[in-house]
Order: sequence, then C-alpha cells, then structure tokens
Amino acid sequence: MFREIRISDAASVRANLDDSAYGRLRSIFASGGRVGVACSGGADSVFLLRVLAAEFGAGNLAVLHFNHKVRAAAEIDEKFVESECAKLGAEFVRGSPDETPRDRSEGGLRALRLAFFEKSADDLKLAAVAQGHHAGDVAETLLMRLARGAGLGGLCAPRPISRLRGVEYLRPILGMSKREIVAAMVSAGLAWREDESNAGLDYFRNRIRNAVLPAFAEASQYDVFAGAVRSRGLLQEDADALDALFSAEYARANAGKPDGGGVFLSESILAHAAFVRRAVEKFLSERGLCVRASAVDAFVRGIAAHADARLDAGAVFVDFSPRDFSLSAVPKKTDFELSVRVGGSVALPDGSALCARIVALSPDRADSIKSGGNDDRVSAYLNPSALCGGDSLRVRARRDGDAYAPVGRRSPKKLKTLFEGKKTPRPKRISAPVVCNCAGEILWVRGLAPADKFKLADSAEALELTFCRTV
Repeated sequence: MFREIRISDAASVRANLDDSAYGRLRSIFASGGRVGVACSGGADSVFLLRVLAAEFGAGNLAVLHFNHKVRAAAEIDEKFVESECAKLGAEFVRGSPDETPRDRSEGGLRALRLAFFEKSADDLKLAAVAQGHHAGDVAETLLMRLARGAGLGGLCAPRPISRLRGVEYLRPILGMSKREIVAAMVSAGLAWREDESNAGLDYFRNRIRNAVLPAFAEASQYDVFAGAVRSRGLLQEDADALDALFSAEYARANAGKPDGGGVFLSESILAHAAFVRRAVEKFLSERGLCVRASAVDAFVRGIAAHADARLDAGAVFVDFSPRDFSLSAVPKKTDFELSVRVGGSVALPDGSALCARIVALSPDRADSIKSGGNDDRVSAYLNPSALCGGDSLRVRARRDGDAYAPVGRRSPKKLKTLFEGKKTPRPKRISAPVVCNCAGEILWVRGLAPADKFKLADSAEALELTFCRTV
C-alpha cells in the first residue's frame, strides 16, 4: 500500500507550493467546480495528480492524457495513466491525433496538446487545467527564452496562473525541484513512467535540460533551480506592475474611442519605450496581426524618436503619426489573380502560399472534418469534384460583391456579412485570398468554411487547400 501524498503533512510540498495557484484551486473546488489535470504519466504530473486527489478528492478531477502517437511506449504510458485514474476513481480523458503527426517539432506537438486541453475544458466545463511544471521547467524555459530574445513578459513563463485561448492554467508546484518530487514519490511508494525521449538531445528543451543546465549547475556555487524560480517571480512582479500602469494610461488616453480604429499614444506612453512596445503589441494582437520581432523593434525605435514610422504587417501597414501621436492600420491595395496546379503551390503577395493537393482520408478523419473540423483559418477539405474536371485552381484578391454559401448554408452570403458574423478584424477581411475553380465558383476564402456545394461526401479522397507562411 502506498502512503498518500498530502500537502498538510508533506513539509517540502507545503513550503514550495505556489500560493496564488493553490489558492485558486481551493476557490474552484470550494465553489463546486472541476479541474482538469494534465498527466503524461511522468513523475511530476503523477505527483500533482496524487496531491490534488488527496487534498480535494478525485471525483472533482478530470485527468487529461494526450497520446501523441510518436513514441513506441506511448500506448503503455496511456494504459498506466488510465490505471492510475481507476485506482483513484478519477475520470480518465484520452486524446490523440487522427494520424501520426507529420510535424514532430516541440511547437507542433505542444499545439496538439493545447488543442486537446481547450476542447476538454470546453466539453467538460472545467474551471481550469492544472499542470505539473516544476523548478526545472522554470530554469529550462528561462534559458530558452533568453536564447530567443524574449522580453520581460516572456521571461516570466511559466506563470503560476495564466490564460491561453480561454483556458486557465494553474501550476501549483513551480517551486519544487524534480529531485524533491521524485523523493516524495519514492517515499510514498508510487510509480510513474519515464519518457525515454527526455534523455535525448533531439529537442531544444532536452538539450538545455541534459547538456546546458548540468554544466551551468556544476559551474555555479548556487542552486540554479531555486535561483531561476526566484528570478521568475521577481520578473513577474515587475511585469505585472508595468502592465497595470500601462493599461491604466492606455485606457485613459483612448477613453471613448471605438474598438478596432486608430489609437492615441499619450505623452506618458511615449515617454517610455516599454509602454510604446506594449501599445504596439496590443494594437497588433487586437487585429490578429503577426509581425517579426525585429520589425517591431525598429518600429518602436521610430515611434520613440517621434518620427513618421511604418510597420509592414502583411495585409496592412501600421502607421505612427507624430502629428497626432496615433497608431492606425492602412490596408494595402493589392489586386491579383494567380493559378495553382493541384499538387503544387503558389506564392501570394502577402507573403503566404497556397498549396493544393489530393489526399487520402481515413474514415475517422473524414468524419471529424464533416462534423465540424472543416472551419479552419489555414486549411480546408473539399470534394474532388470541386475541380470541375480540371487540374488547377485560381486564387485571387477579394472583390466587391463576392458571395458564396459556406458549409451549413443553402443560400449565398456576401463575404462582408460572413466575416462580420465571425467578428473578423477589418484588415483580415480585406486581405483574405479567395480560391475559385476553373468555372469561377468560390471554393473557399481564408478564415471561413469551404463551399457547401463541394463539401466532403463519402469519397476516400479530398482536395486539401492550405495557406502557409513563406516569410
């Protein structure tokens, strides 16, 4: 029999527990809410699961396990987590991609997990998702972000409490080291699974963990993990203070201005590059614009110098006027019509590319697409009959009066109406490429669903259209 790990009688746990994340957990459970626990089967996530189950009861937990289908032991890990849930009486929720992922990068696999967490949180009405990040993760992330030139906000990650795409993430054991976690697990007689890929050097995080941090720790006379945890906390204190001051001044300066239009940068904002950068990043984020960091740096320097400055944001220019201290988005006037052969791609004026090909679909994948997975910002799947017997398509700029019936609609609607219904920012509406067949029929518009006329039927193949960035 194992001895339950309890916060109340585990001094090392109690001493290193993050008050904000743990307090939030207590509040959720006290109000009758449920929490998801991300559990891979590793020591840290199993430890967190055991602690929360002992403190708050397993019936309040949904254990979220994502099988990436990229490792030989993945099925064993899944069965292990499922068996842990059975012992505790906790709900086991499994996720996996429809097929083995082509993108096996750290970012690609993380995106799959986050999508699973988001769907689970929505389906199960979870108040939050708890993750077992610990001091080692803090140190690794800090070094990784430094290498990428992160600012103050980026160096605060992972935060004890954060929100991403509507999901609240709680990390109550950030202050604990991996050594403390493993010692507690061994003392309690608990088992866990080791991800064999963690010991390799294939991923950036693994190289930091297995090559850089051991050398750093050996060269230092300090506890580098405890130091990283303290630095992360101090950085967050500063970031939170600056964010609060900026938000108050930004709101005051733009009180009464309509959302989505230009914004005013007051003298107090212009006096500090940190505030100017926050204003630019807020402006871009609210309009769904993504720009290279180096371009943002140059734009901020131009604004700080009170000079006319322009930022190329793909479909629009973002302009700063030193005459009225304002930021505004100016749509680029582009008119184009290009051809793309099936099996190939074509570069577009906004720096993206359209790829078209015929792909085979498994029954599960086809069902997933037909049941709601075909309303994507970057990809669409249509019946091959959309080609009308040809082997090429046309992609062009949006035109006045463009209309079509997307999946689920019987009658055509103007693109303006469809975009407004999805609350798409105006610059994205204006710049959205339109894909047509050789007969001139609209098949798909980026950001909307494909045409209902050519929706997937029972064919084992589909016409796959994908937009991707080229610059």
